Amino acid sequence: MSYKLGKPITNSTEDILSRNKFAISIANSINEYNESDMIALGLNGGWGTGKSSTINLIKENIDKKNMKL
Repeated sequence: MSYKLGKPITNSTEDILSRNKFAISIANSINEYNESDMIALGLNGGWGTGKSSTINLIKENIDKKNMKL
């Protein structure tokens, strides 16, 4: 096992802490949102708790072709 201190993971193949199930759940909620109003989501936690890694996993699972930009 190797460690990447201070560097977030970039995809689910690096997810040794099993955050991907949570990330998929959030991504599915985003993918299913079809209201005309915008939404804002936040992920709160201390330094080094995996916020950036989790965001990267969420981004990996968002269906970008259906996003209204």
